[in-house]
Amino acid sequence: MLPENYPEKLIEMHQLLCVELAKLAQPDVAGIAFCVTETIRAHYSGTPLYFPKGEAYIQHQRNLEIFQKFDGSNHDALHREYGLTTKEIYRIVKRMYASELAKRQMRLFD
Repeated sequence: MLPENYPEKLIEMHQLLCVELAKLAQPDVAGIAFCVTETIRAHYSGTPLYFPKGEAYIQHQRNLEIFQKFDGSNHDALHREYGLTTKEIYRIVKRMYASELAKRQMRLFD
């Protein structure tokens, strides 16, 4: 379905999108992936692209998951599950609790 002489990186992106979209059980996955790939090509053509690893995002998601699983007594299980120390689990929970509280609570002086 891809045009002849389609750039290699776009073919690779198309294949990755096909795999991910197939997980959603959508009809015409290849067509959707091609539309997305073409949109990216049209928007960014001629521009060098850098895709960050997203380590800060991944770490935040992990921390949020730990915070949601934490029940006050399962710190040992969480440190084994995530390969962190118990102290790190407590720090993460404390930081995430403060962050969640700040989102929900109005500030008095702003």
